[in-house]
Amino acid sequence: MTLALVQAFRFFGVTIAFLGAVSGLARMGDAKAQTSGLILFLFGVSLLVLSHFLQKSANKKVITDDNNIEKAIQEIKSGRIPALKHCSISLRSREKAFSEITSYLVETKKQSAQETRSSDGADPAGYVSEKHNGRFIVTNQRVVFSNKKHGFDIPLSRITNLYTSGEFLMIQTGSVTYKLNAVKPRLFEELIRHAGRL
Repeated sequence: MTLALVQAFRFFGVTIAFLGAVSGLARMGDAKAQTSGLILFLFGVSLLVLSHFLQKSANKKVITDDNNIEKAIQEIKSGRIPALKHCSISLRSREKAFSEITSYLVETKKQSAQETRSSDGADPAGYVSEKHNGRFIVTNQRVVFSNKKHGFDIPLSRITNLYTSGEFLMIQTGSVTYKLNAVKPRLFEELIRHAGRL
């Protein structure tokens, strides 16, 4: 959102400043035209200045967010993370839930030849991706994605690989890999790695 605003302010700032300068210079003898050109030019420059400060603010936020993630990861590694008081799934004996978020699972599957011909959303190789909304829960015993048709419930001991890819958390168990959208995938990766010891 902030990046889009920065780009919009820059574009309009340059355009308006240019139009103001051209308008003022083109009508050198007309005092009103020169004044309106100057006003346009100054307005365009003010948009450019505003875009600069928005960009600095966005950069600072990214740095702060990264620092917060690192701090949270250190908390997880040191075992200082409280269990949730309430959780949407039934917990087992001695099970504690540490995180629950709204998320979505991305399922990529190969279409049949007939489906590929009739679908505009498939890539040339005939694969299509579907999103399935649900709740993602991390406990000290398992990871759960609650969705009636496309959910999973994986014991921590059955996770064979775990890594992040962009905004996604990739959870592998045997030959199956789940691609899960997570706000802070690195944070969830570390939480899952250490959850069994918390």
